[in-house]
Amino acid sequence: MSRLRSGSRSLLRLLVLGAAIAYLGLAAAWTGANLGDIPHYGDTMEYLAIANGRIERDSYRGPLYPALLRGLDALDGPPRFRAPIAWERARTAVCRGAPVLIVLQVGQFLLCALALVCFVRATGFSLSVRRVLPVGQERLLVALLLFDPLVAHFSLAVMPDSLALSASLLFLVGVIHLARMRTWPHQLAAASVALVSFLVAAGVRPEKRIVLIAVLFLTGLVWFACRHRRGVLPEPRAWRRAGVLFVCVGIAALAISSGTPAERSGTSRWDLSTTILHQRVIWPHLTKVYDELPASVQERIPRHLARFYDERIHNPWHVFNETLRADEQERRALTRAIVPVVLAELWPELLLDVAGDMIENVFATPSYYARLAVWMAQGEPRSAFEQTFEATPLTYFMFAWHHPLLSRVYTGAGAAVTAMALALALGGMRRRRLPAESWWAIVAVPVGLFLVTNAGAFAASANLVHIRYALAAHVVGLLWVYRGALAWWNESSEP
Repeated sequence: MSRLRSGSRSLLRLLVLGAAIAYLGLAAAWTGANLGDIPHYGDTMEYLAIANGRIERDSYRGPLYPALLRGLDALDGPPRFRAPIAWERARTAVCRGAPVLIVLQVGQFLLCALALVCFVRATGFSLSVRRVLPVGQERLLVALLLFDPLVAHFSLAVMPDSLALSASLLFLVGVIHLARMRTWPHQLAAASVALVSFLVAAGVRPEKRIVLIAVLFLTGLVWFACRHRRGVLPEPRAWRRAGVLFVCVGIAALAISSGTPAERSGTSRWDLSTTILHQRVIWPHLTKVYDELPASVQERIPRHLARFYDERIHNPWHVFNETLRADEQERRALTRAIVPVVLAELWPELLLDVAGDMIENVFATPSYYARLAVWMAQGEPRSAFEQTFEATPLTYFMFAWHHPLLSRVYTGAGAAVTAMALALALGGMRRRRLPAESWWAIVAVPVGLFLVTNAGAFAASANLVHIRYALAAHVVGLLWVYRGALAWWNESSEP
């Protein structure tokens, strides 16, 4: 019986290894085929336009990514960075970017690989800063994460999401090592990594200023509470070093904020607070509360226009800017009149919506694949993101733009490998020891706080679940699953 069981385990190990090799080969083929092709996101068009000077940057865009694009453009001769004309005129065109954009894509891939290596090592269950996995398994784990369909896709996209992911992971690495290190030079190195990665993350995505500062502050509070419970208070020099890092991060955040242009009067671009009130509170509830709205609002916004407003998350701009021709003052006045009514009538529903979106942002991987499966089961209607708006099918549509069949196989393989790894991870969970208490305090606390804070920031700002905003949660979830599968692999090799 034991010989039969050993043979079954050997066969299963062989199948698992073959599946991993085949999957990475497919991932490499997809990446090579898409290298140089630019996913057709609207945000990409805007970043290229900002880099080319055709439009001005505003508070929605961090300063670093347009500056990076301008720098790359300068390496390629006279300034001429713009999207291909065919892309601007026909969204069905297959477009390749300027050759220098391949440098950007490769650079984003390499930085993501570096961040994943550091993050995998820093979050190991051992508190040693040395490798906690054999070299071969560590490389396999990093490769599985780097060539995940979504991670690879956003690494090739001309958008800041890949850089924001890499910088956020490196920030967490710096914070984790700051708690582990005991000598001043090592602590200085860890603090420097955290500070530089904060500058990059906050420079490419504005919300990371708030998220990462909150993570740093809350992590410090939790660590202090844990030490206080054990009756061991931090040394005075530890307080000073933590204070210096927090002050440096705050100064960096203020510097980035001061360089962010404010809303210009008379423009169609809304200030962030007004946008959040519409996307999170009012949309898509205007029709539900229409009868309770003040007569002045009903007179300005007819019922049929309220229905159009609720059809798509982007329609509020169309209604207020194009149909109503509302200026900034009227836009804010109408918003202030509508928001209290929605809150009074629908506050339980709004709280449930925020909580649900937050949960999906934390558990980003099952959310993405579940939404994608539902959309595919419906026949993949383009109305899901053209007439209404669902971010998951839009992401897949952009992902599969240039090589539809290969992309479909790659996505299916990614889902299958994740499911297989999850089954293996759960299979041997009962026999495994939980990580030490120190691991939960030093590693799980900052990582968990980042996932929750980042998820909450987006859940509270828009009634929308978008995997690009929860890419870090996707990576952390995959890391947990793959680590569990590797643990099963190591256990199955024991006699």
